[in-house]
Amino acid sequence: MVLMGLLYIMPASKEEIDHVKIEESESSRKIHLFSYGLPLMFWGYFIILIGLELAMYLSISDIISKLYSSPEPLDRALIVCCTIFMGSLPLIGLGMLFWQKVISKENDKIQVSFRVFGITVRKKSYRFNSPEDYLEVKHLLESPNMAKIRKSPNTRAFENQGHYILTLWSNGKPYFLDRHTRKQDLNKLAKLITEF
Repeated sequence: MVLMGLLYIMPASKEEIDHVKIEESESSRKIHLFSYGLPLMFWGYFIILIGLELAMYLSISDIISKLYSSPEPLDRALIVCCTIFMGSLPLIGLGMLFWQKVISKENDKIQVSFRVFGITVRKKSYRFNSPEDYLEVKHLLESPNMAKIRKSPNTRAFENQGHYILTLWSNGKPYFLDRHTRKQDLNKLAKLITEF
């Protein structure tokens, strides 16, 4: 399953030393690729979200306190659900800012893990034997914009090329590894993974 939405960019070369960690020993070579965080403008969005939440809470705080002191259990349950929902929105937003994807390759295994606040919340391991298994970059979604439709040389840089996905074919089955809007970056990522 491919989730379209926020794009956490993976490194494409060994020179990106802040996001590539290589471990070499006598028995194995291992590489860890860490995704980049979201651009700084998303911190601005997060601050706006906090401001809106605070304004909403201040405007309904009297109603919340009256309903919470109501003898009706349904009123109290509604307020508790509303409070949990409003409290979870900033936590979800902050979690997106500290979300990280890690692709690790060691010998005949590729591992994809997802971290929030540095804590691994999900991990998947796949077999990767070079002769039988391979990585493939293919076009996933075409979403042309006006620059792409008009094909003007002046707006070439603004053309939307769509989305590409990096798929691991292991034991004859496809597994999604990463996606990007630039095919070249996924090809470089695939090459980096297969070097180890």
